[in-house]
Amino acid sequence: MIEDESAAMVPTSDDLIRIDDQLAEQGVPVFNRPFEAAKLWGIVCGNEWEIALAREGWFKDAYKELHPSIDFTADSFLTLCVSARGISYFVKPPMGYGRCAIKPIDHVSISNNEISRLWNDHPESFWELQWQGFDAIDLFMAMLNFHPKLPSASNMMRTAVSQLTASARQLVACELDSSLPQGMSMSCELAGKAILIAQGFSAQRLRSIGHNLETIHNEVSAILPSPVDHDVTKAINQIPAYVKVRYEAPLLNLLEAQNLYSRAMFVIADFLRRTNHSQGYWDVSAGGKIPARKI
Repeated sequence: MIEDESAAMVPTSDDLIRIDDQLAEQGVPVFNRPFEAAKLWGIVCGNEWEIALAREGWFKDAYKELHPSIDFTADSFLTLCVSARGISYFVKPPMGYGRCAIKPIDHVSISNNEISRLWNDHPESFWELQWQGFDAIDLFMAMLNFHPKLPSASNMMRTAVSQLTASARQLVACELDSSLPQGMSMSCELAGKAILIAQGFSAQRLRSIGHNLETIHNEVSAILPSPVDHDVTKAINQIPAYVKVRYEAPLLNLLEAQNLYSRAMFVIADFLRRTNHSQGYWDVSAGGKIPARKI
């Protein structure tokens, strides 16, 4: 196995296999095991977290030898995407989020040549990509800070965002199926209801609302208003009704699917923005320094 003499305690091949077996029994996904293995090794070293973090690179390399069939360089599955002119790009949110200095395009997996073409030949698509980038980053950061007292609210929001990331993988891979409209409608509904649960709505009151996304939004905005509520309403009007698409899913082409995803991400992001202390989208939309978004 890989040698490393930069610290006193170096895992052996047997150490790695033992730790991997433990993580496998716990059901830890293989992509997450290098980091989790480094944490476990820190415990072996006497809870020396500096040693554990320094070992993460060692474990990443070691896992490539332990499981050579796995591409550990692949993009994370828990990723959002943005789209422009029929192409979807993964977004990798920053670890920190400055209110003024953030540039969403810096965190989009798009080449400089593609950015230049959009800027020069398709400026409307370029700016829409920026707006989607703010949605993705705001959503990610607000999700990290969403800690409601009721576990059911957290679980419902995680389910909503998980559905969004699953659809992002479909779009980037250009492998669409008829589940996407239902998934987008459901994710918006669950995100809104998660906010309402966190605000004290009972299960009975939620049942009385049913699957009406416009009513859910009205209830949310009555408690936690947003400066872009008018645009949220416009986006919701472009998202199909959950009950209808559950039984009769529309056949979407790629552009239609991308538009539906971007509207759903905007709605979910704006539900979450209301619970967070920093909202990049609101700051930029109020500043007027970039062209207004066309919902």
